[in-house]
Amino acid sequence: MSHGRAAALLAILCLVLLGTLLPLRAGLQRVWGDEGTFLAMAESLVHDRDLAFDERDRRRLLAAAETEPGAGAVILERDDDGTIAFSKPILYPLAAAPFVALFGDQGPALLNALLLALALALAHAFLSRWNDPGRSALVVVTFAGASVLLPYVLWRMSDVMQAAFTLAGLALSCAALRPAAARPQGRLSRLLDRRWAPCLGAVLLGLTVAMRVTNAALAAVPVLAHLFARRRRRAVALAASAALAYLAAAGLTWQLTGHPDPYRAPRTSFTAATGYPAGPEAAAAERFDRRPATHHRSLAAVGKLDRVAYSAAYFWLGRHTGLAVYFPAALALLAAALRRPDALGRAALLAFAACVAFFVGWLPENYFGGHTFIGNRYLLTAYAALLVAPRRLPGRRLLFAVWGLAFVAYASALWSTVRCRGLDVYPSQSHAHAGLFRLLPYESTAQDLMSRDRYWSGAFLRFVDPFAELRPWHAVLDSGRPAAEVMIARWQPAAPLRLVVETDAPEAWLTMRDYAGRESHPVGAGQRRGGFAVVDLAPSRPWRYHRFWFFPEQRYRVHLLRLALHVPHGRARARLYYLDDPALLEQSFAYERRDATAADECPAGGRLPLSLRLRNASPRTWLHEGVTPVYLKLRWHAADGDVAGESAPFRLPAAVAPGQELGLEVEADCPAAPGPYRLEADLLLARVGWFAERLGEPILHRPVEVLPAPDDD
Repeated sequence: MSHGRAAALLAILCLVLLGTLLPLRAGLQRVWGDEGTFLAMAESLVHDRDLAFDERDRRRLLAAAETEPGAGAVILERDDDGTIAFSKPILYPLAAAPFVALFGDQGPALLNALLLALALALAHAFLSRWNDPGRSALVVVTFAGASVLLPYVLWRMSDVMQAAFTLAGLALSCAALRPAAARPQGRLSRLLDRRWAPCLGAVLLGLTVAMRVTNAALAAVPVLAHLFARRRRRAVALAASAALAYLAAAGLTWQLTGHPDPYRAPRTSFTAATGYPAGPEAAAAERFDRRPATHHRSLAAVGKLDRVAYSAAYFWLGRHTGLAVYFPAALALLAAALRRPDALGRAALLAFAACVAFFVGWLPENYFGGHTFIGNRYLLTAYAALLVAPRRLPGRRLLFAVWGLAFVAYASALWSTVRCRGLDVYPSQSHAHAGLFRLLPYESTAQDLMSRDRYWSGAFLRFVDPFAELRPWHAVLDSGRPAAEVMIARWQPAAPLRLVVETDAPEAWLTMRDYAGRESHPVGAGQRRGGFAVVDLAPSRPWRYHRFWFFPEQRYRVHLLRLALHVPHGRARARLYYLDDPALLEQSFAYERRDATAADECPAGGRLPLSLRLRNASPRTWLHEGVTPVYLKLRWHAADGDVAGESAPFRLPAAVAPGQELGLEVEADCPAAPGPYRLEADLLLARVGWFAERLGEPILHRPVEVLPAPDDD
């Protein structure tokens, strides 16, 4: 089969893939963050002819939130005079507005497809200058299809536009460095030889810098390449063209939004739940000061050495960012570009390496699985540099091997997307959609990933997929769902993980898997003693050690576990509480009794006041809420020793730190039958045990005579 025919067949397969993905994206229930903001900006241009945020925009977002739960989340900025505007680069919504006016919220996807098609056609003309056109077509189709670039066409964001501008800009500005072997054929080929084509390419690259500042490394490629080729005047002209384009875009941004750089303005996110800073909800503007999201640039890398090292490894092989998984064509292009690179090849490789170094060193959390999507959208523009870097294109065998890996990634991701579609409330962000490559390590250390982070019992837990239902202090497992994955970061060395499991199923098993083993524990109601099952897990060695944002002084050990509930028949649910290290919990059972008083008698059915004062003599804080709060409970014992009644648990008024005193004034409900009783007051560490069981005696244990109730007459 010829190169051209193979390229045509693969192009048809790419179109089929896009057609398969389209209904999945068309049925999206939540559009938020960057995607929601870009779409809202385009709609504002269509309906209001501006990018300022006012009551009209607020009404549209509230209407969207009513029809699509979770929609209406946008990022806004405030300028010095208090004007509110959308806080994203303006070039993409300006280009998308006509498409939104004609085709609705799917218009940006059509714009993305058009821009990418034009850029790929120009790249084909560029490669065909010194290569066989059929082979060039095969490389271009592989570049687009054997990577995450193609699925991103359906995301309503600027990333594909940036990649298209970068690819077209590099082809136009660098064509003179790769002279044509024969007379150019076709309009695009002749366009590359126009005298003004390099400056046009530099303008496109300058516009990409206005959309994301890290694209400056890509805009420097033609400048560096011409300097390497000793064409200094052309290099200066290209640098000037790119700079003027950037300044023009910044000026237009300032005119429309009140600030030249949306990322440096006071900015934050808003939803229907937080309210919008316009109209009757104008007071929501205080969120700019309370929850700022302004970017602060610094030349110092923010990633610590340990996180940078992990990020560098994940760059090659990570669940959501690995080059081998999401950009397999990049491996072939890199291999070809490294063989005797010319001036353009050296410049393109330097720019690619600079982008990677920036993301690994300066943005390790946000880059590797943070608030990104199916792969790494920040790498798309740098990926374009690899297509123009090789002077000698990869061979057909290598390209077909790349397609084999790409088909595995596509098929597994599509399968998992369809499988999880009914479970996932964040369908574009779910880490369950990595398909087969979900078995790879999970790379994110970013904060607040879709509100599935929990801080339980001194540890950090992140539920990275939608298979566990989360409550404030516990998770719910369903036997009808796939195993739920949880990342656990803890500082204790070589300690078991204790869980408490509550289920009504008579027979049930909790299964835990990690990278090196599997264990199963009976947790059914007929398989345990008491109201819950205590499970001590022994996971394999941690697979990652580093500091987290919530306690940067402490190095944490990270485990990645998959937890599933199994029942022999039917379907069941279980509540799962994370208690962490049992040895640490046992340290809570220590106090000094300062005072414990109660009267010697009380009327039947009446109330008996108690006064208790204790000092927390343990090294752990007694919590008043959470997974293991401390309660006070009262019990009445009859003369024969049987329990005659007990109170509901009394919640502590606040957390009690080590060494701190606790004072409680409570009333006990007296038994209805007169007679001698013993009143017992003790503390209970929820889901762990009574203090009296560890210390040998309760806080208060004294006789009380319950007197007959006075006659109503």
